[in-house]
Amino acid sequence: MKLNNRFDILELQQPIESEDHQDQEPLEKRELPVSEDEDIFAHFCFLMDCHRIRKQITSIWEQYRDNKVSVVVAALTTNVAFDNIEKLYNELVAVCKRYPS
Repeated sequence: MKLNNRFDILELQQPIESEDHQDQEPLEKRELPVSEDEDIFAHFCFLMDCHRIRKQITSIWEQYRDNKVSVVVAALTTNVAFDNIEKLYNELVAVCKRYPS
């Protein structure tokens, strides 16, 4: 069986270097305007992440119930999950300027 590279026909272009961006600050240091749509999307992502973490916590405690993992593993996983949710929330508050500081 011979494998063919279907991407052989594609040509790569050299990136265009622009002198306009050399004098600008790095993206991390610039204050970017945040629109209402971006706030809504950030909240949506936060809630989806929380939902996924919740499902994982449920799964780990079901594994504990079935004697597949120890109570220590389940408890530590839950603590780490809560820490991750807190970090995600703090990032959301930092991005969305509508929250009071």
